[in-house]
Amino acid sequence: MTLSDMTLRKMARLGWVSGLALMAAGLHVTATAAAAAQAYPSHMIKFVVPFPPGGGTDTLARYAAQALEKELKQPVVVENKPGAGTVIGTSYVAHAPADGYTILVGSINTATNRYLYKKLPYDPAAIMPLGGLAYSPSIIVTSEKKRFHDVKDLVAYSKAHPGKLNFASYGIGSSPHLGTELLIQATGLDATHVPYQGGGPAQASVLAGQTDFLMSSILPVLSLIKSGRLAGLGVAADKRLDALPQVPTLKEQGIDLATGTWFGFFINSNTPAPIVHKLDTALSAVMARQGVLDFIAKEGAQAMPGGRKAFTQFVTNEEQRWQKVIQLGKISVD
Repeated sequence: MTLSDMTLRKMARLGWVSGLALMAAGLHVTATAAAAAQAYPSHMIKFVVPFPPGGGTDTLARYAAQALEKELKQPVVVENKPGAGTVIGTSYVAHAPADGYTILVGSINTATNRYLYKKLPYDPAAIMPLGGLAYSPSIIVTSEKKRFHDVKDLVAYSKAHPGKLNFASYGIGSSPHLGTELLIQATGLDATHVPYQGGGPAQASVLAGQTDFLMSSILPVLSLIKSGRLAGLGVAADKRLDALPQVPTLKEQGIDLATGTWFGFFINSNTPAPIVHKLDTALSAVMARQGVLDFIAKEGAQAMPGGRKAFTQFVTNEEQRWQKVIQLGKISVD
């Protein structure tokens, strides 16, 4: 049985109509996205900080918000959504409209939570890197009544006295926990983990001598070191810090290890490309300002300029690095 010429012509016409309809729909979507990007931003932008107010991340986020506000000529506000190792704030952004108005100020947890939790309330692929903000090298600190000269001395003592040392962290899977686990895997350091609910209690435990040491980013402990209440044993960086020139690096002590925590901007992965490009351009301009660079340096951190492409590669490298540390250390939050 064959189709008649008339039937074929009808089908052809229907195909053309369908094709034109699909083309028109595609052009409409493209035009709508282009129009939205052209109008962006038309109202307030929100920075979601997954930590409590007053901390290092919050301070940096608020300064960056002011700078971006000037760049985009729209209000940029900070909303704190702390809890569950940044899961609450990250989940909020992952489920927010993909319109460029809700931006996560993420941290190292943004890269590691997928390996720490068996189940998350969001798909990690639902957010993507947008741009770097700051990097804060880790420093090993102990109380002012220190028993150790440096980190090399700390490691040697732990091996000579197994089970005698313990270390504080800001919680299971936190940056201090993972950083110390990396140090353990690199040196054979013997120390028991004592997790606390946040930075304040962990720092207090070291100050009181309840725990022996803490491997923290510079930001939350800088003032305590400068006041003499905490003693720095070693910085996990390639060179000594301008803010603490008296503290030697781990590399100077024969330990080839550099690590720290970091902060950067993330956005819903479905955000239209033109809006992502506009934000990338604006944030790159912000991160090139001398005032921003000076403020971050004053806080004891290093700026992370370079734009979205460089930050995306950085996050990918961090994910790969910490996945290995987490798996080898058998670390799990749930």
